[in-house]
Amino acid sequence: MTDKMSFVDRHTGETIDLSSTDGLRHMLEAQQADINALFDDVRDLADAVAGLADQLGNRGPDESARGTTPWCWRDLSTEAAEALWTGLTEWVAWFRSRYPVAEQLPACWAQHPELVEELTALHAVWKAAYRDPDAHPTAPAEFHDRWLPGVLVRVKEWGVHCAIEHRPRPDAVYAT
Repeated sequence: MTDKMSFVDRHTGETIDLSSTDGLRHMLEAQQADINALFDDVRDLADAVAGLADQLGNRGPDESARGTTPWCWRDLSTEAAEALWTGLTEWVAWFRSRYPVAEQLPACWAQHPELVEELTALHAVWKAAYRDPDAHPTAPAEFHDRWLPGVLVRVKEWGVHCAIEHRPRPDAVYAT
């Protein structure tokens, strides 16, 4: 008694006789369809993982599940704060040399916490407009039309009146 080899196509439920060339071809085509479907699933998963990696890549290494952004001074580790500070001070130096803002933005900006916060926010928007490869082409114009003027108005409203030298505010201004 000879056992007949067969294959059940899981898509159709059809039993295929593997003793014929047509049966073997049908089995291989069915298996190729399964492999193609698995390949598509793996590609979709890889795309999803890459999307998550991109989202996480936009965050600093010590960000928690609370959704802390890489520019939230309050929640940064010492290492992350140092990295942000280096980037911010370099950018502000460039920014002050690129735009005529010296009167609105004194050289001692780093000694005024409110200016640090404003410039951190402005830097984040500038990076999104100029460095994000997915930024809309109008993002730089929006930076100049919307974000830059707003920050300069608020900087003036903060009442920082340092000109040639730094004029510290009393500690009580910042106390809780």
